[in-house]
Amino acid sequence: MINETSRKLFGFETNEAAIGKKINRWDRNYSVVGVLKDYNHHSLKSAVDPTVIFFDKHGNNTEYISIKVNEGNIPGEAYKKVLTEIRQKYDQVYPVSDFDYYFLDEKFNQQYKADQQFGKVFTIFAGLAIFISVLGLFGLVLSEVQQRVKEIGVRKVLGANPFEIVSLLSKNFMRLIGVSIVISILLSFYLIQNWLDAYASRISVGWTLFVFPAIILSAVALITIGLQSYRAANQNPINALRYE
Repeated sequence: MINETSRKLFGFETNEAAIGKKINRWDRNYSVVGVLKDYNHHSLKSAVDPTVIFFDKHGNNTEYISIKVNEGNIPGEAYKKVLTEIRQKYDQVYPVSDFDYYFLDEKFNQQYKADQQFGKVFTIFAGLAIFISVLGLFGLVLSEVQQRVKEIGVRKVLGANPFEIVSLLSKNFMRLIGVSIVISILLSFYLIQNWLDAYASRISVGWTLFVFPAIILSAVALITIGLQSYRAANQNPINALRYE
């Protein structure tokens, strides 16, 4: 049996065309009885290997033996019993070979361990960055409100409503946030593309990956600005103007 990558290397145009054809390996001819869909032996950073699966009744070229085990037999005493039975059979067939084993799912998980750890660390630091940014934004808005408290009082005396004052204070901040979002999207897209280029099999980056975070962050910023601005807009203007 061969996979689709091997089929292309052997020059067969379709899977059907490969069935029944002869291929040579170790000076012996083998008939193709089936074509498998491509799957990854290694990490998705590696391209799919051309694969040929054949039966060698003499075991001269055996490197690995794959055994499917019922998942219910993995934990506890059943797990030890299964391994003992497998080892006994193995020693009967290959008496001079050492018995060494591993679980395929654990082997695959190890290939992505570094990516999983990177994802956890990145999530933690991204959360800290957002938290610090919100605190900084809160401080900037509070400082802006304190500097313009008399202006707010004058506007209220002249008939400005709270919504107009909130819009006045929020406008400049939202403009800066909009510019920062555009810059962060462009930078993020560039970095994500570079990261995905390391993978032979990769996904495409959709626009929703950037739009939804931008909307959420804009909403958080707007709520932070709006709350402080609304508090300032609802203060008694006499408190701001009584010393003038």
